[in-house]
Amino acid sequence: MAIFFSATDTDDNSLNLLIKKIRKTVVNTIGLNPDYLIPVPKETIPKTGIGKIQRQELRKRFEAGEFDGIF
Repeated sequence: MAIFFSATDTDDNSLNLLIKKIRKTVVNTIGLNPDYLIPVPKETIPKTGIGKIQRQELRKRFEAGEFDGIF
């Protein structure tokens, strides 16, 4: 499982804390530990014309290695 998210505070300490909180919440809520938590700038998240997130596009970019240097 990969979770993409956008953070307002991008310094390393803040990101690490946020990643831990997201991971804990996901584990406690659905019982699965995400394999990847990927911070991306909000403006790079692909959306449709009506604003829905294009999950398939994110998946393609992930599988193509576009986010390898991030996590």
